[in-house]
Amino acid sequence: MNKQEFIELAGIKWDDISEEDYELVEYVYARHPSINSKQDIVNLWKLPNSMMIIRDMVETATLYEKIEQNYYSAMNKANKARQAMEDIKLGRIQYAKEYLAEYWKEEFPEE
Repeated sequence: MNKQEFIELAGIKWDDISEEDYELVEYVYARHPSINSKQDIVNLWKLPNSMMIIRDMVETATLYEKIEQNYYSAMNKANKARQAMEDIKLGRIQYAKEYLAEYWKEEFPEE
């Protein structure tokens, strides 16, 4: 959602929200786990002291974003391991060795 779309949905004027505040609104909209739609963030905006609430939500949104990144990274690693196991079952040992070499380098870079 861009600022113009938000302004239209919220029924406000361009100058009613600063660029800095809009960036926080956009961040919370995109990353906070309790905001599921554009209408959710617009409804939040319409509450009294909405920017105070939105600023308080930034920490949770940031935490959620970091955990989500870790989750997808772990899932990617798990998928690679599963593929290496399938490669071994199919006799493609070299692919499994390449996976293991890559894993070792990522997990233990100093060794």
